[in-house]
This record gives sequence, C-alpha cells and structure tokens, in this order.
Amino acid sequence: KRRSFTALSFLIIIVSFAGIYFLKSDTYTLGYFPKTHPVVKDNGTIEKYWGAYMPLELTVTPSQNLSLNSPLIVKASIAFADSLKRIKGIGNIVGFHSFYEAFLQAQYKDKAIKLLNSKGTLKQADKSFSRYYPELRSQFISSDQRTGSITISGKMLSANQLSSKMDSIMLFSDKTIGKIAEVKMAGYQPMYANIVNYVTRSQISSFLLSLVFIFLLIWMYVRSFKFALIAIIPNICPVIMMFGIMGWLGIHIDTATASIASIVLGIAIDDTIHYIYHYKKLKEEGNSAEQARIIT
Repeated sequence: KRRSFTALSFLIIIVSFAGIYFLKSDTYTLGYFPKTHPVVKDNGTIEKYWGAYMPLELTVTPSQNLSLNSPLIVKASIAFADSLKRIKGIGNIVGFHSFYEAFLQAQYKDKAIKLLNSKGTLKQADKSFSRYYPELRSQFISSDQRTGSITISGKMLSANQLSSKMDSIMLFSDKTIGKIAEVKMAGYQPMYANIVNYVTRSQISSFLLSLVFIFLLIWMYVRSFKFALIAIIPNICPVIMMFGIMGWLGIHIDTATASIASIVLGIAIDDTIHYIYHYKKLKEEGNSAEQARIIT
C-alpha cells in the first residue's frame, strides 16, 4: 500500500513541522523534579519564610575621576538599588553602598541623607569598615578599592526568565548609575542563563554540519548524487518528527534534551549505511532494483 503509506508519511512530517513552530529553548533546573520532590518543597519553604534567595552578582567600577566612596557613586548605587525593588521577584539587595548607608544611619540618624553628599564623612565610614569589618568589607570591595559588588536576591527562574530579568536590571543601571560607573553582571547566574542559548546554537549548527558530511560520504561511496540525496531524507525525518513531538507536548530544548537530535541521527545513519551497502552489493551481483530492494 505504497500510496497510503506515502500519504501517511507526508501527513506525519507536516504535523511535525507544525509542532516545531511551538518548540522553545529554555532550562528550568527545578523543572527536572516532580512537585513532590524534597528539593522543590524546600525551595518553596525558603521562599515562603525567608523570601527570594538566589544571588545575582553585579560589579560596579567607577569612572577614572571617581572612587567607590565618592558621594556621586554611593548615592547613585542607592538609587539603583531602590529602583530594582520595582521589579517583581526581587528580594534583598546588599552591596558596598549598604555599608555607607548603614554607617550614616547609625551615627547620624536623621542627618544621614544629607551627609551622603559629604566626602569626608564617607571616607570616615570607609576607614571604620576597614578597621572593624575587614573580612566583610573584602566581600563587597576589591583589594585595589576600584570595584564594588552588589548582590541581588531573586526567585529561582528558568534561563530565559533570568535573561529577561538581567536585561531589566541593566536597563535600571543605565538610568541610575550607568553614566558615572561601569556595571557588569558577574557570578554563576549569567553563565547559567547563557548555557541554554549556547547549547541550542551549537546543536543546530553541528546537526546541519553532520548532515552535510553524511551526504558527502554517501555520495563518495555510491558515486551518485541522486542516490545520496534520496538516502539523506530518511535521516532527516526522524529528527523532524522528534522536534515536532517535543513542540506539541511542550518539551523544551535544554541542556538535557538538546543532544537527542545527534543520537537520533546516529541511529538513523547506521541503518542507512547498512541498507545502501547491501542494496549496492546485490545490484552488483546482477539483481534487479526491485529484487535488491526486497532482499535488503
């Protein structure tokens, strides 16, 4: 029933292509576990009683004519931290500026806001930090005193959500502190957010490259462009079907699923090589194309 089978094959491929449209690339670490898993439950408990806890690190490097204890930098950092509270899912924000703010509030109380403009008072605060809290200070201010860090606590997010959140944070940094200091993302979270994009890009490019090499090898072996082109089709179909099913079922391409295309292609090309070898051998022995196909 060649016609029925061909029609069914085309239908499956068309439906699979439609499913690829819904395919998304994202990784959510907690999504690997069921909702009843202790890790997921503990995450919910921590966020319920202590709030958002995943750290996102930023570094602040002032312009050449400014230092971390300059009134402009401290005030801009405080304004930056306050503006971030508008973003949903942001928890506590602690940074080098927090020390100056806390020192002034403890020493001068109601006058603290005005004294943020005083270079001398901020230098005095810096000396107090160095003297009484050297270890704590070193976590937020570099040894050369040129770079300060800000730690933002947030909720556990997927890679795409984290990328969006980081874009929002950098937008606020441009409006508040970006003109007088260079603000950069640091730590593990930005790397985690970029992993999925890299994995997806590399898998797509390596998959396409593999198809090209497989086509060339088959062409060299059978010495027929038409035969090589026909042989490559059944190697593409399983991958299209797999991505289509993933799209329809809402399964994302992530660090765990991205390698499946390579595995599927590896299995399919094995069968293709076996088929071509036996078919070619039977044809050379004098069998007709139909006989060679049926025996193979």
